[in-house]
Amino acid sequence: AAATAAGAPPAPAEAVANDGVRTAPEPAREAAPMSGPVRAAPAAGRVAPASGRAVGNAPQAEAAAAARGASPREAPPSAVVAGRVAVAVIGDQPLAGVVADLVQSDLSSAGLQPIDAAALPGAEELLRGQGAPGASELVRAVATSDAAMLVVARIEPAGERVLSYMGRRDVATSSRVTFTCYDLATGRPKGPSRGATVEYTSLSVERAAEKALASAIAEVVRQTR
Repeated sequence: AAATAAGAPPAPAEAVANDGVRTAPEPAREAAPMSGPVRAAPAAGRVAPASGRAVGNAPQAEAAAAARGASPREAPPSAVVAGRVAVAVIGDQPLAGVVADLVQSDLSSAGLQPIDAAALPGAEELLRGQGAPGASELVRAVATSDAAMLVVARIEPAGERVLSYMGRRDVATSSRVTFTCYDLATGRPKGPSRGATVEYTSLSVERAAEKALASAIAEVVRQTR
């Protein structure tokens, strides 16, 4: 076989000579080692740092920030829903449920979205605890929700009297119900408070409340629009 010229590329793994006899493949050449330090390729999914910024995914970065004593990321506040009205009723329990139902029913009929303030975090403890919470406490508690308005109905006892009819005796209870609407964006009342006195017995509480409070609740709906 003819000698290979200097500088020619290496022969293929298996070559055929002119006389048709196959020659053994040449051993593979080892690559010459690179001079200087070898740089490792960046790990998959990581981006080389730029402008001095730390490299790492978001959870690792947040964990590192927490380890350095950085303040945790605050949760975004609830988005206020226009037309959503929280209703809080404070006072006499036999009448409180009836008043709440009447207010929420009229708000719904007007196209608004009433919610029970007692079901909201923060306000629940105030409304179901002992004593009557102040207006400012309720406003602060409900303002963290997505409600735009707050209606507070306060029920205060106004006396009672004995009724005698058809040979029967019953006790009629009188309560003063006062409504105040608050704009949760400002914490201030939307208008003057409205109220009425309800006289009722255990059998007439719903009918008596609906009749006595109709005008005051209509004003509540007007102010919350």
